Amino acid sequence: MTMTITLSPQALAEACAEAMWSTDLTSQRLGMRIEHIAPGEATLSMEITDSMMNGHGLAHGGFVFALADSAFAFACNGYNQRTVGHQAAITYMAPGRLGDRLTAVARELFRG
Repeated sequence: MTMTITLSPQALAEACAEAMWSTDLTSQRLGMRIEHIAPGEATLSMEITDSMMNGHGLAHGGFVFALADSAFAFACNGYNQRTVGHQAAITYMAPGRLGDRLTAVARELFRG
């Protein structure tokens, strides 16, 4: 006998995020937090620590980009189908500083 369990889109997105998070050591070790998950959406945050500072005393752009990339990954992987990025670009609006909590909001614009 086969049992089929149907999850709501929200429950599926949350289950996918939980499964991804359990093996996403990069996001975990950078201190990222998942603030919001929904189908095609994710909000993650991260506090800038001293090990994330560049030679100018500002947040290193690579860490900021990592936060954005992780938010993208959680937003796009909420349908129980593996998805990876093909291209990414970022515009830095202002420098991050020690102790700042940065927030990345990702929303899927196109799927298919």
